Amino acid sequence: MQMAIHDYIYYQKAQAEGMTLDASEQRSLENTISDFWMDLLDDQVDNLPVTDEYIVETMQRIALAENIRPPWLQKRQVIHLLFLEWRLL
Repeated sequence: MQMAIHDYIYYQKAQAEGMTLDASEQRSLENTISDFWMDLLDDQVDNLPVTDEYIVETMQRIALAENIRPPWLQKRQVIHLLFLEWRLL
């Protein structure tokens, strides 16, 4: 939840600064979106609690937020995710 709040704040900052994704980042985002949809089963797609458009828009906001997020916070997020994965084992 904390990262969602951080992403929202950084997304707002990126918007205020007029930031956009460059061509490489846009391709990476498109691949991420494609991978997301390819990994879902048909019944999962049919039972999503939000629209397809909302999911894509959210992924776009996250990509832009990650663009402006400080490097130390990005490293902290990776460490946090690794810790969570370890706890789930």
